[in-house]
Amino acid sequence: ADPEGRSLELQVSLDGYHFATGQFPLGMHPETHAYTVLESSTKALFLHMTMSDDPYYGNILKSNSNGTYFGVSLENVNRNDAGYVDFEKMIGLDGIALVNIVANPIESKVSKEKRLQTRITHNDGSTWKPLVPPKVDSQGRTYECSEAMCALHLHGYTERLDPRATFSSPSVVGLIMAVGNVGFELAPYDESDTFLSRDGGFTWEEVHKDAHLWEFGDSGSVLVM
Repeated sequence: ADPEGRSLELQVSLDGYHFATGQFPLGMHPETHAYTVLESSTKALFLHMTMSDDPYYGNILKSNSNGTYFGVSLENVNRNDAGYVDFEKMIGLDGIALVNIVANPIESKVSKEKRLQTRITHNDGSTWKPLVPPKVDSQGRTYECSEAMCALHLHGYTERLDPRATFSSPSVVGLIMAVGNVGFELAPYDESDTFLSRDGGFTWEEVHKDAHLWEFGDSGSVLVM
């Protein structure tokens, strides 16, 4: 805070003794927006800055190596009313993360319904892209959605009953399991299926119809659903 206590500043330290003030893009400052500090393991700090609270969504900001300068990495990223964000990094492989964005930010302010789409990064937030859907489902049938805008969408962190549950496991590097659907946007959980990636999210396959819970065992040689 400043000496008169009228504004908030983000203070960042690499050693716990020396602090520097975080610099933000114009119109995005902790004084005027709620923010969530996200997981980071690649020397850059990620923040979610809430830009709308009815419904909730905001921008992901990425810092430089010492956390003092922030730039926008991705806009309209989903969060819930508790402040949790649909953002999850891949365990064991640096630079890979999954998020859900609000595809209808303007319309949602009127309808109060968010249409979610999933995005993935393989370069630590420099670029984001949709998930490439599998060509056939677990029964060998092609998906009804086959146009260029069709993608795989996954249910994210904000919908989990157990916050300890994750897409990936440190004992099974490269494997990701998630519940979702192939289409233009994320479908309700009870209309979703279970998907698996063996290469860090580059390619996916549907492993079972309907939503399932799962556990990895024996360093990935055993998978229980």
